[in-house]
Amino acid sequence: MLPILAAILTGYALGVLIPRSALPYLLCLPASPIVQLLMNLLFRGMQMPDIGVLAVASLLKVPVLMLGVLLARRNAARNTFSS
Repeated sequence: MLPILAAILTGYALGVLIPRSALPYLLCLPASPIVQLLMNLLFRGMQMPDIGVLAVASLLKVPVLMLGVLLARRNAARNTFSS
């Protein structure tokens, strides 16, 4: 559960730091293995995961990162609404 939360928060940070472009969605692919490596180092110490496990786990986290970007954009659009 904690790696999924970290992935959503990373995507949210990408969405907040880089607004109004497709770049945060493109950055989700390289950011995913970085998040996976950091979570593995946090939970396992200095033991590195197998490359296959890293690749599959990082590809599964890409949609979760994109969800974080989407949530950041929806929040920004909601906060800029004026009547």
